[in-house]
Amino acid sequence: MLPDLIGVARQWSADLIVRESLEFAGCVAAEALGLPHASVAAAADSALDRRRDLAGPLAPLRQQAGLPADPDGDMAFRHLHLCFTPPGFDGPEARFPPTARFFAHHSTPTPHEDLPPWLDQLAGRPTVLVSMGTVFHRTPGLQETILAALRDEPVNLLIALGFDQDPARLGPLPPHVRVQPTLPQVALLPRCALLVSHGGFNSVKEALAEGVPLVIVPIAGDQPYCARRCQALGVGRVIGSAGRNAAVIRAAVRTVLGDPAYREHARRIRDEVRALPPAAAVTALEQVVDEHARH
Repeated sequence: MLPDLIGVARQWSADLIVRESLEFAGCVAAEALGLPHASVAAAADSALDRRRDLAGPLAPLRQQAGLPADPDGDMAFRHLHLCFTPPGFDGPEARFPPTARFFAHHSTPTPHEDLPPWLDQLAGRPTVLVSMGTVFHRTPGLQETILAALRDEPVNLLIALGFDQDPARLGPLPPHVRVQPTLPQVALLPRCALLVSHGGFNSVKEALAEGVPLVIVPIAGDQPYCARRCQALGVGRVIGSAGRNAAVIRAAVRTVLGDPAYREHARRIRDEVRALPPAAAVTALEQVVDEHARH
């Protein structure tokens, strides 16, 4: 990406390059052009200070751009690092870049997608939402195992099977179980007692922003870190790969629903989210550009 990105930034007369935290051509291109740059913490562990870890791997990219060595890795977070979890999410031992700024997470509803009309028919039972995201919903057998674990539980079970999946493959279902390719997760969460998830960062942020506890079945990427943090914070239970069976999933769901401490801890995180400044990221970016121009 680096040569093309430098060319595009020159063509557009860019004043600033904003990148997500796992993309590094952006900061190298900015430094090659003498521009400020900002990063957005896009993964569960992305708020953390990774400067020394990144210095070595990014050295060849800096060399390619004709930049001097950066042994301390300051480039990665030199100007501004935007984070959308409370600092406490990463635990008391966490260290953040000096340029980190924390803003409140804002969940974005799916456009033009209303709550399903049958939702008001669900009453008298806690509502459990199951969503494995837009990639990991394809994990073989996982949705079927969760359904087997929970279909006979005294809950309203809502399963977002996946945008490319046919609910008919699961066969006949009892009336308290609703399966659709997609569900409006952001709109549903305030009505839910629990989210069963793969631990995707966005899903976890959306749940905690509403004070909803979780049962997490992590699969890959930053999901294991996200799951560990949720368990450490007392907002959920984690299902490891060795325990990915109906009995273990059922027991975890019963535990979280039956112990009010999980919801209390989730609501504490919700309150920490709401106490953060609103997401005035544009103002923060403008300040970076102004400060850079002054220097």
